[in-house]
Amino acid sequence: DASAWFIVGVSIAVSFLTTPPSEETVERYVWLPSYFAEESRQLVGVPLIKNYRVLSGVLLAFSAAFFFLWR
Repeated sequence: DASAWFIVGVSIAVSFLTTPPSEETVERYVWLPSYFAEESRQLVGVPLIKNYRVLSGVLLAFSAAFFFLWR
């Protein structure tokens, strides 16, 4: 589709024509494995019903089951 390629081209052009943001600005948007390890330590002892990782897995499993049942 031509409009999609136009948008891609504009995005690339704008990316090259603007100055990159400072390291401090970008730093808060970058995920590091140490964040996951720290959060894992914080989740130790949290009941499963309050652990968002467990709840996300359950939601993903139910979504996959419904998808395959009604496809």
